[in-house]
Amino acid sequence: MTTRSSPWPALTTLLLALLTVAASLGFEYAVFRLRLEGSRTFNMQPQLWARVGGGLALAALLLATSWVAWRIRPATRLVGVVFLLVGLPIALYPVLIFAPPLRGWLPVPPWLGLGNHFQLAGAFLAVLGLILVVRRS
Repeated sequence: MTTRSSPWPALTTLLLALLTVAASLGFEYAVFRLRLEGSRTFNMQPQLWARVGGGLALAALLLATSWVAWRIRPATRLVGVVFLLVGLPIALYPVLIFAPPLRGWLPVPPWLGLGNHFQLAGAFLAVLGLILVVRRS
């Protein structure tokens, strides 16, 4: 009789990665709204606190995602492939926006600038996915 490994660790890792990407988008949008509010009221403190707090929360989520992904036994390359397929387009989004075949097709949200939390989370997931794909069990 063979024992099958549980899919729950891999699903937990994927859900945690999804939460990380969603939180990074939320942080960027919150900072954008607070920046608009700060330009209207000349009070920049909320934006600065949101930027610092969002960075710390994102760092904690990225650390938790990598720890959970690294602890999966047996090591699954499928999670690594999913991380690569999700992380690379997010990390390369500014390049993809201006690539000739995609120019004009991808949305350019005004609140998503260069070098933001969203790109950082995508780059982190892409690198983590590459590590999970090439590591030995």
